[in-house]
Amino acid sequence: MSRLLAGHAVKGFIDAGASDGRIARRILRRFPSAIAYMFEPNPAYINPLASCAGGNSRMRPFHVAISDHSGQVELFVTQSRGRASLLKPNARNRKMSPRGASIEKAITVPTVTFDEWWSDQGEPPIEIIKLDIQAGEVRALSGATRLLSRSSLLVDTEIFLNPMYEGGALFSEIDSVLRQQGFQLFNLFGPRANACDLLINANAIYLHKRVTM
Repeated sequence: MSRLLAGHAVKGFIDAGASDGRIARRILRRFPSAIAYMFEPNPAYINPLASCAGGNSRMRPFHVAISDHSGQVELFVTQSRGRASLLKPNARNRKMSPRGASIEKAITVPTVTFDEWWSDQGEPPIEIIKLDIQAGEVRALSGATRLLSRSSLLVDTEIFLNPMYEGGALFSEIDSVLRQQGFQLFNLFGPRANACDLLINANAIYLHKRVTM
């Protein structure tokens, strides 16, 4: 990321799906002037995230889900904490991980859009957005049109090439939304497949046209 944004000041980044905060802490080391805004709705991560932040004023947790509307929604908490989502794991997901993808419970959590949150915070600079929210990426990006067009330079997002969650976003949808906001695909990383070699997911980095390549 630091290489891609050389010449651009990075003062803030969003980590949606922050889990225990380790990735946010790692990114902060690359950008010593940045503030990490960490979104994680799963209550299981409240204490680990607080412990990781350790009173660091540059790490700011928000225990809400990101979506295309503000209000409340169900979060499906799975045996594997990393598979929890606002969407139910589908049959393929459960076959790949019978235990990890099984739903323990559904809980009600608050939701907010990126744009509403950004406005409430006084529109701080947010150059980087990282998304790992288990097929909820299009909903999150649909609520971020102002943030994407006015501030963001790089989006690092998980993508699904084949469905793993009921009604979940696929790569083609994410690509379309980001291109409409002036982003172009830089590269794909870490493709993963199931036991039949069916491509499942990967990570994608998008750069805004304001970043010269």
